[in-house]
Amino acid sequence: MITLLALACVLLQSSARPLRDIEVSGETADFYAPVRLEFHHKLNGPHNQVFVLGDVPELGGGDLRFALRMAGVGDDWTVRVRLPIDRDVHYRFYERDARSFRLRDVENGLAISEERVLRARRDPVFGKQLIVHTDFEDPILFWRQGRDEPFEEALLSEIGAGRVEGEQRLGAFDFAPVHRPLEFYLRERSGERRDPDVGTYRTPLDRAFLQDGELFTYVPAPIVSPARRDYAPLRAPVTFSTILGYEKQYFVFLPRGYGEHLDRRYGVLYHYDGQFVFDYGQVGYDEDSAKMTALVAAGECSELIQVAVASGPGNQLRLRETIPPEDPGAFSTGTGHADLFLRFITEELKALIDAGYRTLPDRENTFLRGFSQGGLLALYAGWEFYDSFSAVACQSAALAGAPNFSSRILLEDKRPLRLYMDFGDLEWSIFPVAQGGRLFDDLVTDRPPWVYFDDLRFHIAFFTGHGDPGGRIRQISSFLAPALRERDPDLWGGR
Repeated sequence: MITLLALACVLLQSSARPLRDIEVSGETADFYAPVRLEFHHKLNGPHNQVFVLGDVPELGGGDLRFALRMAGVGDDWTVRVRLPIDRDVHYRFYERDARSFRLRDVENGLAISEERVLRARRDPVFGKQLIVHTDFEDPILFWRQGRDEPFEEALLSEIGAGRVEGEQRLGAFDFAPVHRPLEFYLRERSGERRDPDVGTYRTPLDRAFLQDGELFTYVPAPIVSPARRDYAPLRAPVTFSTILGYEKQYFVFLPRGYGEHLDRRYGVLYHYDGQFVFDYGQVGYDEDSAKMTALVAAGECSELIQVAVASGPGNQLRLRETIPPEDPGAFSTGTGHADLFLRFITEELKALIDAGYRTLPDRENTFLRGFSQGGLLALYAGWEFYDSFSAVACQSAALAGAPNFSSRILLEDKRPLRLYMDFGDLEWSIFPVAQGGRLFDDLVTDRPPWVYFDDLRFHIAFFTGHGDPGGRIRQISSFLAPALRERDPDLWGGR
């Protein structure tokens, strides 16, 4: 295996201008490294910014709408991004109108550089491993790692008995390079049957167990119960908070197999506005539980216990719960109580959940998500309660309601946190474009800077006003708790 020092030297020697430095930190087994991209350019318009577009998802995947925005100081533009180092990355720089409603326009962009190549390739490691339970006779695995690539074939060998008579446990080992998403399907050699019946499986996992159409990172029980609500409809439990001085209702949603896999413990994702997250279909929430369940089945997101905490009741109390104490409350009277509300979650509700469920209680496995006022609460939680939350998702954060806190973020040092933020390109009133852009610029030029796709994700939802937070659940869940980080050595026999 190439050493870290040698790898860093390879990257530095092979990079083309304007790539000035590349850092490799920690182990590189995941084939990614923080890369600093710099470009010098004088803008042609008052709303314009410099973007970088490349042929990897981290740089927009060839789609100009999703090109990565850079931060500018004078005529110097820079961004740090976590890029794959197992392939050549082709990219170029564009000048674009950065107003959010213009970013969806594929014609909005002027190329200001020739195509460049980051030559960071090393020999791929063929380590993809797939185990399946199937009753197919003599099945073949068909796989590929790019939509334009042809499917290749891999043989499956018997490694054990199945769950019932006529079923086998089969495995394919080291058949494809790791660290690249996999698309695959199974077919009997006779061609009579296919799994899935229509379409294909797609997953980022390098090691996966396929059973009954779902992917696992471990050996699942023979029958796995579906994800479920752990409360009776319209009768979710309440707890009295001595910190707040009133009762709060909460809703618990358990991951698949919670009742069968008694030796497993789970990370916890806390949601704000919990009365709308799983049940009631308010505009803006579209059964997040079903979407999360599908992402878990595809191996994109870890199995999580989800705890949705009700807001309010009433909008006035909701505002008090989400506005930081330094802000008098642009929409309410009195000082905000976000600090008290987060103390309720971290000191009272979390203790209740950890005692009643098989959780992983450390900060590395504790997350918070909120929308609008809840997005503001999540950002405040990440900034001031990072000893309790390792990652937060701030959706359409209502920063306009907390001008003091919003201004303070721009001046303070980076937090030990993974931060996801998004907003719709049409919601100017709640999250002004200039404010969002200024915040992004500050984060990616901070000292030390936030690294895009590593500890920062900033997403714009096109043709979206202040609504539909569930439409972004894939970006959120795969960033907060990717299933890729789970590894079960017992599944692979020491491989």
